[in-house]
Amino acid sequence: CDRQLEFELKDVHYDAEDISEGYRSKIEASKRDQVRKRSLTTALSSYYKDVSFRYQLGNKIKKINERLDKIKKDWDMVHRLKTTPKEGGKNPVHGEHVNRNEATHHIGVQLPTGRENDKKVLVEMLSSNDFCSKTEKGGASIISIVGKGGIGKTTLANMVFNEIEQQFGERRWWVCVSERPNHKDLVRQILREVCKSSGENTDCSLNDLCKQLLNELSK
Repeated sequence: CDRQLEFELKDVHYDAEDISEGYRSKIEASKRDQVRKRSLTTALSSYYKDVSFRYQLGNKIKKINERLDKIKKDWDMVHRLKTTPKEGGKNPVHGEHVNRNEATHHIGVQLPTGRENDKKVLVEMLSSNDFCSKTEKGGASIISIVGKGGIGKTTLANMVFNEIEQQFGERRWWVCVSERPNHKDLVRQILREVCKSSGENTDCSLNDLCKQLLNELSK
């Protein structure tokens, strides 16, 4: 469950980066407009657009803060449960007393309303004979979950990830990717997940990292 909260926090981070990038673009566009000679009508139009943009920006920041508050509350709840003594005993509730899948599904992580069918469709796609056949032949299939920030894309993906454990066993890995990833860092991150290693491989080239990854996946 800690790992799921970490994924949610990263999702908020990426959405915050998008907001920041949009704000910077708006500032640059505003500076370019100031250089031009504008009429009174154009100036008023620009003013109202700026007011609207600031209002939208404020709402986006407010939603980011609300999501951060929820993550903090979930984090506090999880750690209170981990340190709460069992009824009739002195031992705290550790991992061996809690079904990991149940904790992941129910403590602070609920599938967004109306997404149960989406999860079912994705699981069926990943479990289909065509998908598995293509993967076994050395191909790669990509399933994208697209939507605006805050609608639960990461939560949905993680629920599917947990659901397909029976089909893929240990040969499944979770890696968070930004919209503009550094390819070398991305391959290094995947390699760490596959090898369960904390090594950085800082001296390796992208080509060497790809070879290492292919070698690990072929085992």
